[in-house]
Amino acid sequence: MNKLVTVIMSTYNEEERHLRTAIDSILNQTYKNIEFIIILDNPLNQNILDILNDYKQRDERITIIVNKRNLGLAESLNKGLSIAKGDYIARMDADDISVENRIEKQIDFLEKNSSWDIVACNVSVIDENDKVITSDFKVPKNFRQLKRILRYGNPVVHPSVVMKRSVLIKLNGYRDFPVAQDYDLWLRAVEAGFKIFVLDEKLIYYRIRENGISVSNAYKQYLLAKYAKQLFYERKKTGKDQFSKQNLELFLNRHKYYDKKRQEQFNKSRKYLFDGISMLQSGRLFSGVKMIGKALLIDEEMINLLFSSVMFKLSYFL
Repeated sequence: MNKLVTVIMSTYNEEERHLRTAIDSILNQTYKNIEFIIILDNPLNQNILDILNDYKQRDERITIIVNKRNLGLAESLNKGLSIAKGDYIARMDADDISVENRIEKQIDFLEKNSSWDIVACNVSVIDENDKVITSDFKVPKNFRQLKRILRYGNPVVHPSVVMKRSVLIKLNGYRDFPVAQDYDLWLRAVEAGFKIFVLDEKLIYYRIRENGISVSNAYKQYLLAKYAKQLFYERKKTGKDQFSKQNLELFLNRHKYYDKKRQEQFNKSRKYLFDGISMLQSGRLFSGVKMIGKALLIDEEMINLLFSSVMFKLSYFL
């Protein structure tokens, strides 16, 4: 078990302490045969560039790509993939922490179970101060359950994944989604016959930042996931989808993706919805129903979000 693993990580504006911890957690892996491709997606961030160059001087396994302009995560990852030499591709985010034997365990699984193509793992969610927020993160029991869950949401934590390089090559890498590019990839991978397994071991500390994409831009995250599902059902019906940057823009404009007021309305009603669900779970039935009703009245998208959220959770028990 000594195949080359390419770890691909994109960085933009992470805090220095988080970035250094993330890099160190890869360089200190028990699995040593790695190449570490780091893409700087903010060419104006001289501080991060200095940090990366310092690491590169100390460890020859590091390759640095500096984008000439901000390209976004999907295109940055594809640039890394285009020069990757590894048999396996591991993902890493620039503010997360990999447990020291993470890659060893995931490669060991893939080498011993050749019918599987992608392996993710369980995670511990941490805040900006490295405090564990929750370790209660469910993973699918089997591939059949994972496929069912994927219809309603994403059960695979992107930076926890190691996959065969051949998977990404066959799928032509990531498509140019502003966010949720991983969800689109998993849906396409499963349709193409690739199998995904999630190890029920916490091998990643997954950081949630207050200004992270999924927190500050919930509407964009929701819309792009909705679009990925729309393409999925389009492929189920016709055998292919009509994805293009032009069609993506039409979808986003139709849903007022760039409208700040629309984003605020969605975030407000989304908070009401999940507050209501929490009330129901704590036994406050009347208050919970009232709060959910308020959310549904404010924003019709809450009907779809409520259905998907309920089915996503139920799918773990079906």
